[in-house]
Amino acid sequence: MQERFISSILKVAPATAAALLCACTDAPRELPGNLQSPGLARMLNDALAAEFRRMEVPDEAMRFKPDAAVQTRRWLGGLKEVVARCRHGPDNDTKANLLEYDIRLQDGTSIENVYSGRNCAYWSELRPLVMRVRWENGRVAEVLTDGRESRSPPSFFQNDATSLVIAVLRTDRARHAAAYFEIAPTTADNARAWQEKERAR
Repeated sequence: MQERFISSILKVAPATAAALLCACTDAPRELPGNLQSPGLARMLNDALAAEFRRMEVPDEAMRFKPDAAVQTRRWLGGLKEVVARCRHGPDNDTKANLLEYDIRLQDGTSIENVYSGRNCAYWSELRPLVMRVRWENGRVAEVLTDGRESRSPPSFFQNDATSLVIAVLRTDRARHAAAYFEIAPTTADNARAWQEKERAR
C-alpha cells in the first residue's frame, strides 16, 4: 500500500512530489523554550533603535513621511508577542522550510506566516533560532528560547535580531503604506524634474 502511494507521488511534478513527501514525513514544528535571554532582548532593542535612526536619514528609495516614526511607535505600542519559528519541523531540510513570524497584537489580532526572507538551516551546526518575543510599551521586554543561543557568540545572531525587527516594521508599512510614505513621483513628475535640472545649467 505504501509503495503504491509513493509510486503515485513520483508520477507528479518533482516539486509537488517533494512537498507531498514532506507533508507525510515532517516532524512537528519546534516551539520556543521558556528560558529568558536578556542578551537577545537587548540585541533586538538595539536593532530597533538602528531602524529608527535609519528613518531619520533622507532616502529617495523609501521616501518616509516626517511623522513616519510616530506611526511606527504607535504600531510597536500595539504589539504583544512575536514568535519566530520554522514552517516545518527539524527533519525538513528543504528550502521550503522557511523562517516565519507570527505576530500577535494587544487587541487579539493575529498576523501569521510573515516571511523573514530566510530559510531554516537545520542541516547546519547553528540551528534556527526559535524564540518568543514579548513586547511592552513598544519595546522588547522579554525573549524566551531553549537556550541554544548561549552555545555560540552573540554576533552569530545579529541577523536574527535584525530580520525580526525589519519584518515587524514592514508588516505595518505594508498594511498602512499611506501613513509611512510620501506619494511616489509619477512619470510626469520625473520628466519635470529632469527639465528643471536642464534649465538650471
